[in-house]
Amino acid sequence: MSTFENTLYGGRVDLGDAKSNHKIFRFSEIEWLPEIGSTNVALAERARAGVGESVLGADFQTAGKGRRERRWEAERGNSLLFSILVDPALEPNDIGLVTIALAVSVCDACEELLSWAPRLKWPNDIIIEDPQDGSIRKLAGILAELVLVDGDARVVVGIGINLDWVGEIPEELAATMSTLRAALGRPVPRSGLLGAILSSFELRLGQAEAEHLRPVLLDEYSRLLATIGKQVRVEMVNSELVGLAVGVTPQGRLEVDCDGVRTVVDVGDVHHCRIEISPK
Repeated sequence: MSTFENTLYGGRVDLGDAKSNHKIFRFSEIEWLPEIGSTNVALAERARAGVGESVLGADFQTAGKGRRERRWEAERGNSLLFSILVDPALEPNDIGLVTIALAVSVCDACEELLSWAPRLKWPNDIIIEDPQDGSIRKLAGILAELVLVDGDARVVVGIGINLDWVGEIPEELAATMSTLRAALGRPVPRSGLLGAILSSFELRLGQAEAEHLRPVLLDEYSRLLATIGKQVRVEMVNSELVGLAVGVTPQGRLEVDCDGVRTVVDVGDVHHCRIEISPK
């Protein structure tokens, strides 16, 4: 018997179960594979071939992708790994709201199914924050890629959620990652979590696309962001920024106060410092 079959989550996601208890309409076209290189890469190729909005998931990815060309490490059979192809009704400057909608949706789904919600680290890491020392461990990561199809922008947004880990988490990962089972002390229903995330994503994406509802999404995003009120160090391509994270813009960009000068961060790696100050 394979290692995967021995895991708590052995076997494919039950798509019937994922759909039966949740309202999924816009993203009801779902395919699940036992193994793939990268769901993001495969779905981007499908988008270029003319496939419409859909979901592609796999029990294991051999070439999972993280932000800034990093690899996404996930143990076989103990994660929820999928990508969503979105044809967003958004202006190019607002495309980043797609990942915000998905990050908030993961928290919504955890609250619905588990009566517990994680926090977010800007821009879209799903984390556990230690209330004692402020240290954080990553539960899930999101990666979005823009795909041009006949001049129109599509977005492939992928997510990997750590549900469990067999045995000890490797030393090189233990300080920075965790799993939902470790956080809750009990297993998490994989199919149910998928259904809850997709159902919430339809709602949250709709809020992003409707300008009069967008503040609802951004208010919830700000509430979930553990980054707000933290002293942060932001690593950018050619520079570094240190200051107080005070809020986000209507596009979800991070606002950092550096000695009284407010700077807007579009892209960068954010590190939380241990000193916490209430934003003015």
